[in-house]
Amino acid sequence: ERFERRAERSAERRAEMVRNFASEQGLSQETEASLTMAMQQEHEQIMQLFRDAREDGSWRAARTASETVRSDTDEQLGEVLDEEQLEAWQQLREEENPRRRR
Repeated sequence: ERFERRAERSAERRAEMVRNFASEQGLSQETEASLTMAMQQEHEQIMQLFRDAREDGSWRAARTASETVRSDTDEQLGEVLDEEQLEAWQQLREEENPRRRR
């Protein structure tokens, strides 16, 4: 139950971040929906990587793979965001999680 509540709060934070970004950038509803979907898929992929790491102890590989997933998401978003919007999005993500290793 605690895990579910934490997952819900995390999903709410991601959704709010996307909504705020879409509003600030003047994104269409379609583009906002694409961004939301991309972030949801990214989150699910990364969560699976770390669930697997919990099973086999491959934490370093999971961290490396999660960065690849994030890069792939940014590349995918480059198809729906213009260059300036993509740069703003990447900046926002960095500000949201400054502890993430690069």
